[in-house]
Amino acid sequence: MKQHVGLMMVFLLFLVFTISACQPIVAPTTVGPDRATESAPIVVVDFEAIAPTCADGTVVLSDSSFHAGSTEIVEIVQEEGERYFTITAVSSPVAYPDSTLVEPGEGVDTVDGGFFVIHHGSGTGSLAGTEEIYTATPPEDGTDLPCEPVGPVAKLQGIMIIPEGTSIDVGETGMPATRFEAIDIACADGGVVLSAEPMVAGRSEVSATQEPDDPFFLINSRMFPTAYPDGSWEAPGAGFDKPDGTFMVLHQGHGVGELEGSRILFTVVSTEADDLPCEPVGPVVKLAGVIIHADAAQ
Repeated sequence: MKQHVGLMMVFLLFLVFTISACQPIVAPTTVGPDRATESAPIVVVDFEAIAPTCADGTVVLSDSSFHAGSTEIVEIVQEEGERYFTITAVSSPVAYPDSTLVEPGEGVDTVDGGFFVIHHGSGTGSLAGTEEIYTATPPEDGTDLPCEPVGPVAKLQGIMIIPEGTSIDVGETGMPATRFEAIDIACADGGVVLSAEPMVAGRSEVSATQEPDDPFFLINSRMFPTAYPDGSWEAPGAGFDKPDGTFMVLHQGHGVGELEGSRILFTVVSTEADDLPCEPVGPVVKLAGVIIHADAAQ
Protein backbone atom coordinates (compact mmCIF):
# COMPACT_ATOMS: atom_id res chain seq x y z
CA MET A 1 0.00 0.00 0.00
CA LYS A 2 1.45 3.32 -0.97
CA GLN A 3 1.76 6.22 1.43
CA HIS A 4 -0.10 9.45 1.01
CA VAL A 5 -1.70 12.22 2.99
CA GLY A 6 -4.79 13.71 1.71
CA LEU A 7 -8.15 15.35 0.60
CA MET A 8 -11.75 15.09 -1.07
CA MET A 9 -14.70 16.46 -3.12
CA VAL A 10 -15.98 16.84 -6.80
CA PHE A 11 -15.10 17.78 -10.43
CA LEU A 12 -14.68 18.80 -14.21
CA LEU A 13 -13.98 18.28 -17.89
CA PHE A 14 -11.22 18.32 -20.40
CA LEU A 15 -12.50 19.67 -23.74
CA VAL A 16 -11.63 23.21 -24.76
CA PHE A 17 -14.79 25.28 -25.17
CA THR A 18 -14.61 28.62 -26.90
CA ILE A 19 -17.62 30.79 -26.22
CA SER A 20 -19.46 33.14 -28.52
CA ALA A 21 -23.01 34.39 -28.10
CA CYS A 22 -24.66 31.56 -26.20
CA GLN A 23 -26.89 32.98 -23.46
CA PRO A 24 -28.03 31.24 -20.28
CA ILE A 25 -31.64 30.61 -19.43
CA VAL A 26 -31.31 32.33 -16.06
CA ALA A 27 -29.64 35.60 -15.21
CA PRO A 28 -31.01 38.94 -14.17
CA THR A 29 -29.36 41.88 -15.95
CA THR A 30 -29.71 44.66 -13.37
CA VAL A 31 -27.89 43.21 -10.37
CA GLY A 32 -24.92 44.93 -8.78
CA PRO A 33 -21.87 43.37 -7.08
CA ASP A 34 -23.27 44.18 -3.61
CA ARG A 35 -26.45 42.20 -4.22
CA ALA A 36 -27.72 40.35 -1.16
CA THR A 37 -28.48 36.73 -1.97
CA GLU A 38 -31.11 34.46 -0.48
CA SER A 39 -28.54 31.83 0.51
CA ALA A 40 -28.02 31.14 4.20
CA PRO A 41 -25.03 33.29 5.26
CA ILE A 42 -21.77 31.53 5.95
CA VAL A 43 -18.31 32.51 7.09
CA VAL A 44 -15.18 31.15 5.42
CA VAL A 45 -11.71 30.84 6.94
CA ASP A 46 -8.58 30.21 4.84
CA PHE A 47 -6.02 27.75 6.15
CA GLU A 48 -2.71 26.17 5.31
CA ALA A 49 -0.96 23.39 7.17
CA ILE A 50 2.00 21.03 6.97
CA ALA A 51 1.41 17.44 8.08
CA PRO A 52 4.62 15.37 8.46
CA THR A 53 4.49 11.72 9.48
CA CYS A 54 6.77 11.55 12.51
CA ALA A 55 7.83 8.44 14.45
CA ASP A 56 5.12 9.02 17.07
CA GLY A 57 2.34 10.03 14.66
CA THR A 58 1.34 12.64 12.11
CA VAL A 59 1.57 16.21 13.37
CA VAL A 60 -0.47 19.05 11.84
CA LEU A 61 1.36 22.39 11.96
CA SER A 62 -0.84 25.38 11.17
CA ASP A 63 -1.68 28.93 12.22
CA SER A 64 -5.31 27.82 12.08
CA SER A 65 -6.72 26.80 15.47
CA PHE A 66 -9.14 24.56 13.60
CA HIS A 67 -6.28 22.40 12.32
CA ALA A 68 -3.16 22.60 14.48
CA GLY A 69 -2.85 19.28 16.30
CA SER A 70 -2.58 15.78 14.92
CA THR A 71 -4.15 13.58 12.27
CA GLU A 72 -4.47 9.88 11.62
CA ILE A 73 -4.90 8.15 8.27
CA VAL A 74 -7.52 5.55 9.10
CA GLU A 75 -7.89 4.06 5.62
CA ILE A 76 -6.29 4.10 2.19
CA VAL A 77 -7.77 2.02 -0.63
CA GLN A 78 -5.79 1.62 -3.84
CA GLU A 79 -6.08 -1.17 -6.37
CA GLU A 80 -2.85 -2.74 -7.57
CA GLY A 81 -1.55 -0.96 -10.63
CA GLU A 82 -3.92 2.00 -10.17
CA ARG A 83 -2.72 5.53 -9.50
CA TYR A 84 -6.15 6.53 -8.16
CA PHE A 85 -6.91 5.99 -4.47
CA THR A 86 -9.36 6.92 -1.73
CA ILE A 87 -8.22 8.04 1.68
CA THR A 88 -9.83 8.89 5.01
CA ALA A 89 -8.13 10.98 7.69
CA VAL A 90 -9.39 11.99 11.12
CA SER A 91 -7.80 15.13 12.56
CA SER A 92 -7.80 16.24 16.20
CA PRO A 93 -7.22 19.98 16.67
CA VAL A 94 -5.61 20.85 20.01
CA ALA A 95 -7.88 23.89 20.46
CA TYR A 96 -11.00 21.68 20.27
CA PRO A 97 -10.27 18.63 22.44
CA ASP A 98 -13.90 17.45 22.21
CA SER A 99 -13.93 17.59 18.42
CA THR A 100 -12.53 15.96 15.32
CA LEU A 101 -12.48 16.65 11.60
CA VAL A 102 -13.46 13.61 9.56
CA GLU A 103 -11.77 14.04 6.18
CA PRO A 104 -12.55 11.60 3.36
CA GLY A 105 -10.68 12.28 0.14
CA GLU A 106 -9.78 11.02 -3.30
CA GLY A 107 -6.51 11.43 -5.12
CA VAL A 108 -3.90 10.19 -7.56
CA ASP A 109 -0.20 9.50 -7.57
CA THR A 110 1.50 11.97 -9.89
CA VAL A 111 4.19 11.06 -12.42
CA ASP A 112 6.86 12.94 -10.44
CA GLY A 113 6.41 10.62 -7.47
CA GLY A 114 4.12 12.97 -5.56
CA PHE A 115 0.37 12.96 -4.99
CA PHE A 116 -2.67 15.19 -5.41
CA VAL A 117 -5.71 14.72 -3.14
CA ILE A 118 -9.00 16.55 -2.72
CA HIS A 119 -10.64 16.32 0.71
CA HIS A 120 -14.12 17.37 1.78
CA GLY A 121 -14.36 17.06 5.54
CA SER A 122 -16.82 17.81 8.32
CA GLY A 123 -16.56 18.53 12.01
CA THR A 124 -17.82 16.70 15.07
CA GLY A 125 -18.36 17.85 18.66
CA SER A 126 -18.19 21.62 19.03
CA LEU A 127 -17.14 21.80 15.35
CA ALA A 128 -20.33 20.05 14.20
CA GLY A 129 -21.84 21.83 11.20
CA THR A 130 -18.50 23.01 9.85
CA GLU A 131 -17.09 21.83 6.54
CA GLU A 132 -13.66 21.95 4.98
CA ILE A 133 -12.49 21.69 1.39
CA TYR A 134 -8.79 21.39 0.79
CA THR A 135 -6.05 19.86 -1.31
CA ALA A 136 -3.13 17.79 -0.08
CA THR A 137 0.11 17.88 -2.08
CA PRO A 138 3.82 17.44 -1.29
CA PRO A 139 5.30 20.56 0.38
CA GLU A 140 7.82 22.80 -1.30
CA ASP A 141 11.52 22.05 -0.89
CA GLY A 142 13.03 23.62 2.20
CA THR A 143 9.93 23.41 4.41
CA ASP A 144 10.93 23.30 8.10
CA LEU A 145 9.70 20.14 9.79
CA PRO A 146 9.58 19.24 13.50
CA CYS A 147 10.98 15.74 12.97
CA GLU A 148 12.74 13.44 10.54
CA PRO A 149 9.74 12.09 8.61
CA VAL A 150 9.19 8.34 8.62
CA GLY A 151 6.37 8.59 6.09
CA PRO A 152 4.64 11.06 3.80
CA VAL A 153 4.62 14.82 4.34
CA ALA A 154 1.66 16.80 3.00
CA LYS A 155 0.87 20.45 2.47
CA LEU A 156 -2.82 21.13 3.15
CA GLN A 157 -4.47 24.19 1.67
CA GLY A 158 -8.13 25.16 1.56
CA ILE A 159 -11.03 26.67 3.45
CA MET A 160 -13.23 26.03 6.47
CA ILE A 161 -16.94 26.80 6.00
CA ILE A 162 -18.76 27.87 9.15
CA PRO A 163 -22.51 28.64 9.19
CA GLU A 164 -23.29 32.03 10.69
CA GLY A 165 -25.01 31.95 14.04
CA THR A 166 -22.80 29.21 15.49
CA SER A 167 -20.86 29.79 18.69
CA ILE A 168 -17.53 29.15 16.97
CA ASP A 169 -15.24 32.17 17.29
CA VAL A 170 -13.46 32.92 14.02
CA GLY A 171 -12.00 36.21 15.24
CA GLU A 172 -10.82 38.53 12.50
CA THR A 173 -10.10 35.64 10.12
CA GLY A 174 -13.73 35.00 9.15
CA MET A 175 -14.84 36.24 5.74
CA PRO A 176 -18.52 36.50 4.70
CA ALA A 177 -19.31 34.28 1.74
CA THR A 178 -22.18 32.91 -0.34
CA ARG A 179 -22.76 29.31 -1.38
CA PHE A 180 -23.73 28.55 -4.95
CA GLU A 181 -24.55 25.64 -7.22
CA ALA A 182 -24.62 25.64 -11.00
CA ILE A 183 -24.85 23.42 -14.05
CA ASP A 184 -22.30 23.99 -16.84
CA ILE A 185 -23.29 22.59 -20.24
CA ALA A 186 -20.98 22.25 -23.24
CA CYS A 187 -23.16 23.54 -26.11
CA ALA A 188 -22.12 23.73 -29.76
CA ASP A 189 -21.57 27.48 -29.57
CA GLY A 190 -20.01 27.59 -26.11
CA GLY A 191 -20.49 26.74 -22.48
CA VAL A 192 -23.71 27.77 -20.71
CA VAL A 193 -23.83 28.16 -16.91
CA LEU A 194 -27.28 27.78 -15.34
CA SER A 195 -27.63 28.96 -11.74
CA ALA A 196 -29.95 30.78 -9.38
CA GLU A 197 -26.88 32.82 -8.34
CA PRO A 198 -26.47 35.84 -10.66
CA MET A 199 -22.78 36.08 -9.80
CA VAL A 200 -22.14 32.90 -11.85
CA ALA A 201 -25.09 32.41 -14.26
CA GLY A 202 -23.95 33.13 -17.82
CA ARG A 203 -21.44 31.48 -20.08
CA SER A 204 -18.12 29.69 -19.67
CA GLU A 205 -14.84 28.82 -21.34
CA VAL A 206 -12.82 25.80 -20.23
CA SER A 207 -9.42 24.51 -21.30
CA ALA A 208 -7.36 21.62 -19.97
CA THR A 209 -3.80 20.32 -20.12
CA GLN A 210 -3.33 16.56 -19.78
CA GLU A 211 -0.59 14.21 -20.88
CA PRO A 212 -1.59 10.96 -22.64
CA ASP A 213 -2.44 8.13 -20.21
CA ASP A 214 -2.02 10.46 -17.22
CA PRO A 215 -5.11 10.69 -14.98
CA PHE A 216 -3.95 13.99 -13.46
CA PHE A 217 -4.69 17.22 -15.33
CA LEU A 218 -4.63 20.99 -14.97
CA ILE A 219 -7.66 22.96 -16.05
CA ASN A 220 -8.73 26.58 -16.34
CA SER A 221 -12.30 27.80 -16.13
CA ARG A 222 -13.47 31.27 -17.07
CA MET A 223 -17.03 32.33 -16.34
CA PHE A 224 -18.83 35.40 -17.65
CA PRO A 225 -21.95 36.17 -15.59
CA THR A 226 -24.65 37.87 -17.64
CA ALA A 227 -25.57 40.10 -14.67
CA TYR A 228 -22.01 41.47 -14.61
CA PRO A 229 -21.19 42.41 -18.21
CA ASP A 230 -17.92 44.03 -17.14
CA GLY A 231 -16.86 41.19 -14.86
CA SER A 232 -15.66 37.59 -15.05
CA TRP A 233 -14.13 34.80 -12.99
CA GLU A 234 -10.69 33.36 -13.66
CA ALA A 235 -10.59 29.99 -11.89
CA PRO A 236 -7.64 27.64 -12.47
CA GLY A 237 -7.96 24.15 -11.06
CA ALA A 238 -6.53 20.66 -10.93
CA GLY A 239 -8.18 17.27 -11.04
CA PHE A 240 -7.99 13.66 -12.07
CA ASP A 241 -9.81 10.96 -13.99
CA LYS A 242 -11.19 8.10 -11.92
CA PRO A 243 -11.28 4.44 -13.02
CA ASP A 244 -15.08 4.54 -13.37
CA GLY A 245 -14.88 7.15 -16.14
CA THR A 246 -15.81 10.13 -13.96
CA PHE A 247 -13.49 12.85 -12.74
CA MET A 248 -12.90 15.21 -9.82
CA VAL A 249 -11.68 18.82 -9.93
CA LEU A 250 -11.12 21.65 -7.48
CA HIS A 251 -11.01 25.24 -8.73
CA GLN A 252 -9.79 28.28 -6.82
CA GLY A 253 -9.97 31.64 -8.55
CA HIS A 254 -10.62 35.36 -8.42
CA GLY A 255 -12.87 37.99 -9.92
CA VAL A 256 -11.91 40.31 -12.77
CA GLY A 257 -13.31 43.75 -13.62
CA GLU A 258 -16.64 44.30 -11.91
CA LEU A 259 -15.96 41.27 -9.69
CA GLU A 260 -12.40 42.25 -8.79
CA GLY A 261 -11.53 41.62 -5.16
CA SER A 262 -13.92 38.68 -4.82
CA ARG A 263 -12.74 35.07 -4.77
CA ILE A 264 -14.36 31.84 -5.86
CA LEU A 265 -13.77 28.21 -4.91
CA PHE A 266 -15.77 25.34 -6.33
CA THR A 267 -15.74 21.67 -7.08
CA VAL A 268 -16.96 20.05 -10.28
CA VAL A 269 -18.48 16.63 -10.96
CA SER A 270 -20.25 15.14 -13.95
CA THR A 271 -24.04 15.13 -13.66
CA GLU A 272 -27.28 14.62 -15.55
CA ALA A 273 -29.92 17.31 -15.99
CA ASP A 274 -33.25 17.81 -17.76
CA ASP A 275 -34.53 20.79 -19.76
CA LEU A 276 -31.13 21.81 -21.05
CA PRO A 277 -30.85 24.79 -23.43
CA CYS A 278 -29.01 22.73 -26.07
CA GLU A 279 -28.00 19.23 -27.11
CA PRO A 280 -24.69 18.87 -25.24
CA VAL A 281 -21.59 18.32 -27.37
CA GLY A 282 -19.42 17.64 -24.32
CA PRO A 283 -19.63 17.23 -20.55
CA VAL A 284 -22.54 18.38 -18.41
CA VAL A 285 -21.15 19.15 -14.96
CA LYS A 286 -22.33 20.34 -11.56
CA LEU A 287 -20.45 23.14 -9.82
CA ALA A 288 -20.73 23.62 -6.05
CA GLY A 289 -18.77 26.13 -4.03
CA VAL A 290 -18.52 29.50 -2.37
CA ILE A 291 -17.97 33.11 -3.38
CA ILE A 292 -15.95 35.16 -0.88
CA HIS A 293 -17.12 38.73 -1.19
CA ALA A 294 -14.86 41.56 -2.27
CA ASP A 295 -14.60 43.48 1.03
CA ALA A 296 -13.56 40.28 2.83
CA ALA A 297 -11.41 38.67 0.17
CA GLN A 298 -8.91 41.47 -0.37
